[in-house]
Amino acid sequence: MKSGLLIFAALSLTACPRRDPATPAAALPAPALGPRVALPDGGVHHTERLAWTAWRADGAFAACGRRTADFTVAGTLRGCVIVERPGGSPAPLDWSGDPAFRRESAPVDAAPGGCRVLLDDVPGDPGAPAARATLQGPSGATVLDAWKPPPAVDGDYFAIETSFSPDGRLLAVIHTAIGLGPDERTVDVAGIELRPAPACP
Repeated sequence: MKSGLLIFAALSLTACPRRDPATPAAALPAPALGPRVALPDGGVHHTERLAWTAWRADGAFAACGRRTADFTVAGTLRGCVIVERPGGSPAPLDWSGDPAFRRESAPVDAAPGGCRVLLDDVPGDPGAPAARATLQGPSGATVLDAWKPPPAVDGDYFAIETSFSPDGRLLAVIHTAIGLGPDERTVDVAGIELRPAPACP
């Protein structure tokens, strides 16, 4: 079989005359970029922050759900909570007007120490796998969280978000449920865990 393939290749090479590459009559036009879409991209990875989140100088972390047509702006905040310390439980608090909180503005995959976070989102299908957050570094990867929403959590789309404190010592893991309406999106904070930040692998 191998010798047959070699014979076929030799015949193909002898049968096809050599042609010089054609010179294009004019330069190809530059590709036209579409409009920037600040919404979850097809149920795989989100590219803008979903929950509205912030850190306080003492290490407290806060998050709000929201209703918005554009995830780059706050929209209407709702369901705001705060976690005061690692291992603490979220408590209701409207912190959005408190100047002590510094809003998270880093990219969704930001992490300290040369790492990045890979976020795998899932659709609202009961048979879908768990949403995941994985810390990827120069030498390896560490799974930060895997979340399969319980039936009581309603949404069209589910995602984990991560936020590292400004000093890099703490990590907040946020579970979000997203409703995909025709004119606007809703984000609900389904859970928050505040913990010491892992080392970059």
